[in-house]
Amino acid sequence: MRKTVLKVFSSFEKEQKFINSMNQKGWKLEMIRFGSFYKFVSCEPGEYFTEICAVDARSTGDMIAAAVLCGYECIPHSGDGLENFLYLTARTEKMSGGFISDNTGWQTHYKNVAKRYSMYACICTVLGAVFAVPGIITIPPIVKILTNLEAFCEEHAQEILTKINGILFFGAIGLFILACGINMWLQYTKAMKKSKQLHSDMQLYE
Repeated sequence: MRKTVLKVFSSFEKEQKFINSMNQKGWKLEMIRFGSFYKFVSCEPGEYFTEICAVDARSTGDMIAAAVLCGYECIPHSGDGLENFLYLTARTEKMSGGFISDNTGWQTHYKNVAKRYSMYACICTVLGAVFAVPGIITIPPIVKILTNLEAFCEEHAQEILTKINGILFFGAIGLFILACGINMWLQYTKAMKKSKQLHSDMQLYE
């Protein structure tokens, strides 16, 4: 019996937790496509355990061969751009818990993630400002009109309505994009912090 589950994850920790929760329910991971479609095959509940490992892209083949020799199954995944990641599955009693612990691979990954987030953050910040400024600059004219009692005549009603719509439209879009930019900067900070932590751990064990 097989089934496919559509899922999107923001971290490998959450992804691994999900896969192992499925293992506990009696579903063994069989394949992943496009980083979102998880294909499972039925098994005994808790029979398998899965670990996601990052390795140096130059030694991926060697690490896969070593894992297979030790009784692990490397789950195929495609369309996700994660060629240097291994999804290792084995029977629970055979899983060593950290068979492949390549901090260099994880460090490279988080550095690349940080670069992407910094680029997205810059783009969102610029676009957010571009959209927000037109809305902001319409505020003074509206305030001027509203503070003038004579402005509350019918001939200014359409002008006021148009300017308010401009503020709402451009301001809302601008604030949304800026919020996305802030989130990207936060993700960038997290990725850099993780990369530095891994670097410190590597120096500690050297």
